[in-house]
Order: sequence, then structure tokens, then C-alpha cells
Amino acid sequence: MKKILLILALVLSLSLLAACGSESTDSDKTSAQTEEEGGTDAEIGTMAEDDTTSPEKEEPIRLTEEERAKYYKVVEFDLPEGNFRDVIVEEMRKYASLEWTAAENFSMNEIIGNNDWTVALDYKKGTKYTGLPYTNYFVNYDTFTGLLVDGTFTSGGKGWRTAPGMDCWSAVRCAVQQFEPLEGWTADWVPGRDTFALEMVGTYKASKDAISTNAICQENGRDTMYEAYMSLKKGDIVYRKSFDKKDYLHIRVVVEEPTIVKTAAGKIIPSRSYVKTIEQTNAFDAKRSDGVKTNWYVDHQYSLVSLYDTGYVPIRPKSYSKSIGEMEVPYIVLDNEITPSVLAKGAFSSTVKSNFPLRFVTVEIFDKDGNSVVYDEQGGLQDIFSYSLRKYFTDTFKGLAHGEQYTFVLTSGIARGNAELARVEFTYN
Repeated sequence: MKKILLILALVLSLSLLAACGSESTDSDKTSAQTEEEGGTDAEIGTMAEDDTTSPEKEEPIRLTEEERAKYYKVVEFDLPEGNFRDVIVEEMRKYASLEWTAAENFSMNEIIGNNDWTVALDYKKGTKYTGLPYTNYFVNYDTFTGLLVDGTFTSGGKGWRTAPGMDCWSAVRCAVQQFEPLEGWTADWVPGRDTFALEMVGTYKASKDAISTNAICQENGRDTMYEAYMSLKKGDIVYRKSFDKKDYLHIRVVVEEPTIVKTAAGKIIPSRSYVKTIEQTNAFDAKRSDGVKTNWYVDHQYSLVSLYDTGYVPIRPKSYSKSIGEMEVPYIVLDNEITPSVLAKGAFSSTVKSNFPLRFVTVEIFDKDGNSVVYDEQGGLQDIFSYSLRKYFTDTFKGLAHGEQYTFVLTSGIARGNAELARVEFTYN
């Protein structure tokens, strides 16, 4: 009996071992099949992520390889990163915060019309100033900082119309042109005109026959214009312009959304509600109590009443409503190579071009000892996208000695930055 029980126990044990072995074998087979047919659970998850491709990042418009091949030299400038509304304000703050010291006494004085509008800025030797000086000869930030010598600046005897700097309008244009090739003259920034180059903020109407932005305000009335001012956002603009000789123009950039003050009943108080701006002006800021000497008004506040009474209209660049895929990467190109043989004859056959307005084109020639013997700058340019060297640099080679060796350097700039386009050694015949 004991033998029978022992035999039965042995058979049962073998059965259990066979069953466990069978489960293990089936599990391995299933795992193997899973890997063959599509991977393990973890791998399936990874594959699913790979199949879900993220949308391609939108890129700005660039010159194609075919287009680039048409030019001798192409220099591109990256578009600024981030929100363009932030960019314009940051640019204006950069212009307004640059510190420099006057290397000599000089003045920026100008009387416009019958004493209707004046510039009377006196800069004193050894005094530190903040912000680019107020002038009518437009340069970009890089150009001005390149003129500083150990942090000092001199006008070189030049006045308001020819000394490097910025005025209110060129400062805003320079900031906008970091990302948009906004062109047009001051009249083209007035809403309602056929050439209006920006967008209106709010629901006010503008007639193309309006003689001033003040007239636009009057035609719409306070309530409509107050609503428009309250619609302003960071990076927008308030602009005043007249077409007579008694009232010229001024422009400010909004640095944050308006502050709206209401009564307990919820009614807006226009005299206490305000817009904060940054602007370049023709007078030193008398409100500064920190000792800073500047003609930039930074974070000044203007009530809705004040904006209306002084005839300001709210506008904004069109690029704010565009996608990055609609924006062009800024570039400067030189169409034809400038060769030693061409320069030897005292001639040019090249043109500087850009998809953004050119700020300047400069030719400089150095003798064999590295001394600058020719410096010819064509600056203060506006709405110029193509500049012929042959047409505009007609006296460049006068005074050069025949048979002598020289180095020719060509540079140009847009608001976004400057570029050296050519550096050529030649012997003048």
C-alpha cells in the first residue's frame, strides 16, 4: 500500500512540473511573438511616440539658393527672438539707456519755420549723458556705439541735421525695422491716407482728407478715441502729425497695457486713466530726479484726456498680426564683385541692395601704412533699398596717388546691423 501511495505521489509531482514548464514555455513564445509582430509593451509605446510627429517649426522667409547665387556676397541677419511687441520696447529701452560722455562742448540747435519748433540741446564736455543724442541724421545703434572712443562722443562740429543720433520718428522706425521693413515718410503713418503703412488700433475712423491727426480725433470724438486708447497694448504706438508748419510730429511707443481707473460705479475716469510710453525728444527730461541727463522720456504717463487734447492717434505695425512664416529674414547683398582691376581704374560697377531700408553705405580707403585717406559716407538714408556705387560715389578716387597701393573697404547697414561687404587691395593706375 505504501508503495502504491509513493508511486501516485511521484506521478503527481511530475504532472505539476510539466504544467509549470508548459506555462513558462508559452510565456516565452508569446513574448517572442510580440517582439516579432510589433515589439514589447514598452517598445510599442516608443513606436507610438515616433509615429506621432510634432508639426514642423515655422520658419521665416529666406533667400533661396538660386536667389543667393545671383549675388557676389550675401549677409543675413537673424530676426530677433520672442514676441515682436517685446522687441520694439526692448530696442527703445536699449537706445534710451546707452551711456556716453561728451568729449567736447557741442550743441544741437535748430529753428524750424517761424520759430514754430526748435531744438536747443547743449552738451557739456565731461558730462555723462544717457541715450542716443537727438539729431536728424539717422544711424542705427551699432553705428553710434562704433563712434564712441573709450565711452566718449563728439559731434565733430556737425549740427542737428548731420550729427549721428536719432529723433523721435527714426528711433521708432529703427526699432520696428528689427523685424519689419516698414517704409514710408511721416505722412504715411497717418491713418486714412492711401499710403498708410500701419494698422489702426480701435474702431475710430480716419478720412484721407484729414489735415492732421488732431482732426481725426476731433471727427471721432472723445468717447471713441478713449476706447481706442484703452485698446492699446505693449509695443503699439501713439502718433501726432500735422501737415501745416505750425505743428509737426511726435511719436511714442507704449510700454505696457493702459492703466484704467474707474469710479465706484464702474465708470472710466479719463483724466486719471493713462498710457505709459517711451520716446525720444528734443528736450532734456526735467522730471528726472536721479541725476540722469537724457533727452529720452522713459515710462512717462499720459492720460487719455492728454492724448486726445494733443491729437494723438493709436496705431501699430502690421507685423504683429503676421506669423513668423510671413516675415522675411533681413539681408544686405553686393551684386557684383569689386575687383582690383576695376578699382585700379577708379571706377565702380556694383550695387548694394537689401530687403530692409538701408541706413548707410560707406567707402573707406587706406594707404599701405593703414592710414585712412578716403572716408565717404552716404548716411541718413530713408526708404532706400538699392544703392549704386557708380552713381553716388563719384569723387572717391580723387586725390589718390597713381602707382600707390591701397586697401578699399565697403560697409553698409540696416537697422538690424552693419556688414562689411568688400575689402580689396589694389594699385591705383
